[in-house]
Amino acid sequence: MLAKRGVTKFLVFGGRLRTLPSAGEPAVTLKQSLRIAIAAVLVATSLPVLAAATKDPQATNKIDEALNTHYRAGNYDKAERTLQSAIDTCATKLCSKEVLGKLHVAMGVVRGKASKDLSGARKAFERARKADPNTTLEPKLVSPPVARPVVVEFYKVMERDIPRSVAKGLGPLGNLHCVPDSDYEIQTAQPIAVVCDPLDGAVRAELSYRMAGESKYTALLMSVEDGTFRANIPCDSLAKPGTLEVYIVAKDVNQEKIDSFGNSVAPAHYTIVNSTKSPVPTYPGQDAPKRCSELLTGVGALGESCAATQPCKHGLYCAEGACEKTPSCESDSDCTSQRCNDGHCAMEETDSNRDTKPSRWMVGLHGAPDFWIAGKWRGVCSEASQRAGDFYCYNRGETRLHNDTSAMTNRLPMTDANATGAIDPGLSLATIRVMASLDYVLTEHVSVGTRLGWAFLGGPQTIAFTSAGIPSRKRHFIPVHAEARGTYWLRSLGKLGLLPYVHVSAGLAEVDVNMPINAKLNLATRKLDAWHKMGPAFAGGGFGLLYKVAPRYGVQLNVNAMVMLPNMGFVFEPSLGGVVAF
Repeated sequence: MLAKRGVTKFLVFGGRLRTLPSAGEPAVTLKQSLRIAIAAVLVATSLPVLAAATKDPQATNKIDEALNTHYRAGNYDKAERTLQSAIDTCATKLCSKEVLGKLHVAMGVVRGKASKDLSGARKAFERARKADPNTTLEPKLVSPPVARPVVVEFYKVMERDIPRSVAKGLGPLGNLHCVPDSDYEIQTAQPIAVVCDPLDGAVRAELSYRMAGESKYTALLMSVEDGTFRANIPCDSLAKPGTLEVYIVAKDVNQEKIDSFGNSVAPAHYTIVNSTKSPVPTYPGQDAPKRCSELLTGVGALGESCAATQPCKHGLYCAEGACEKTPSCESDSDCTSQRCNDGHCAMEETDSNRDTKPSRWMVGLHGAPDFWIAGKWRGVCSEASQRAGDFYCYNRGETRLHNDTSAMTNRLPMTDANATGAIDPGLSLATIRVMASLDYVLTEHVSVGTRLGWAFLGGPQTIAFTSAGIPSRKRHFIPVHAEARGTYWLRSLGKLGLLPYVHVSAGLAEVDVNMPINAKLNLATRKLDAWHKMGPAFAGGGFGLLYKVAPRYGVQLNVNAMVMLPNMGFVFEPSLGGVVAF
């Protein structure tokens, strides 16, 4: 309220009635001036903070929209416009320096990875550094991952070393851009369609791949379609989960390297899994390649044995009874068979039904029981039989001589004339032997060899008698087995599976058989062991089967029919053993 001159003046200030100064007095005190200045500063500084707080969330949403919606969908221009709009809004200082830095980083990523504009990316990174010197390049901001040149450019502008964790996750070496990106997940038995962008001066590209752990890469020449390089990694290497290593080299007309997507030392990696939600890699505008289901249901895998009844899986061939990878090729001259079909050599199959060159030597270890083919014998332990050496009779369970006149005597006669014991026709188990064999292969159907071994369960010594019938020991059992043999193989030794054969043999071997006899001496029952000793030489022949489970390994069943000489006898000798060829 104002008053007339000379009247006291009043002013309402801060809700209180204050007296206005008279003319000539200062309008505001020093204390009041300080209060007004502080209030003005607080108001001026709080307004931008409040404005930034309201714009940061919108700017962050724009980053997410640009990178994870437009950029991922391939709408690179729209991604850049979205980011530029947010930058323009924040330029009036309505965003925090941290968010403004992230906007410029995102702009650099879009320009560098999508548009291949490293110069534009560098400028965006410089603006990011000016806005926020501590800004970072977050890999999670972008999918697919940021390209290596963009990352290198960012850290160069920021004047920082690339963190080890970031370097480990970078894409493959080189500026050649190919899809799928490294670390892509692909289902087993699924062919992989690989596409690389055009590159100035590049007229040819070669793709090399291998499963992790393999020593050699397989190379494919990529085709050129619609200006891009393309190749299908076949499914023959993708039957099992694992890591596929891939690198691609682009070359000019002089076959000189221009650029690459990885290299043999640091390749790109595709993860092969049984199931995945990742889309199947596909050529632009084409259907996804069909999965090779036969790889999951086939029989012979890499390194496994193969035969006519057990063929190898797709992409493999049977080489000497084992499945091996079919070599890739570009022309007939790349193949030993001089035939290149659909990028793979037409290889000659060498399974169990195809001949291969047999090994020169075969060694084996065998066990064999001897069976005496007995005829009808009468007077087994008679005086005439024992003097002739047909049988040597001992008391049951004994191998010593009783040179007396008791009921246990070994003097002749040992039995009553009408109760000397008899043997009926049949097979009787005799000695048992263990033998090592060595055969030399002359041709794929003929071999010669030997068997050396030791026999067990031989009988006691032979008995000699004086004219008075008094017994004495004479010759011990001969356990040595030495045999020479020649074999004709009905199927080539170069095959797998069952190989039948026939053979002839001769050598040194003694076969002893013990026949229990019930006789009588002085009308009393007498139990005797009648030993029939045959050999120690023999001649004969037989047949057998060798089952080759692999080119160098087999199981052998052999049957010998032996005529023992000079002590006559007919022996049937089956044997079973293992054989190794070399």
